[in-house]
Amino acid sequence: MLKQLLATTFIILFVTACNNDDDAGANQPNIPISELIVGEWHLNRRSIGGQLESVEFCELGTTISFNENNLFNVTLFIGDELEECQSASNSGVWQYLGEDIVSIQLSGQETTANYRVSFSNDHNTLLFVEDYGNERHEEYVR
Repeated sequence: MLKQLLATTFIILFVTACNNDDDAGANQPNIPISELIVGEWHLNRRSIGGQLESVEFCELGTTISFNENNLFNVTLFIGDELEECQSASNSGVWQYLGEDIVSIQLSGQETTANYRVSFSNDHNTLLFVEDYGNERHEEYVR
């Protein structure tokens, strides 16, 4: 179940981004997304079909790291109380496909998922959006 939750959460990470006037030019053409995405990102907010809300308790430890060699690592923390935190980790490969689309494939999975990504806050906030009937957003910060 943890592996399925990890895969679902990772999928939540990515896809389209909400653009607002404050973020105009956030995906600058002179800095490729394939460079902007590299680094460690910490889960900050999440939504499913609604407004982004801050994560609490264990979820605050959730991180994803994108490496220059197109590998990634994700560590997911779940639980409602700090004393009950459980973690699961996975890795895989990522690829920038162009037009703000990133392809993700978890290790041991045959399928890939494509997501639209965007950056804001001087490239220190990363937003992933997934829309498979229920729009899901995840916001990560450096």
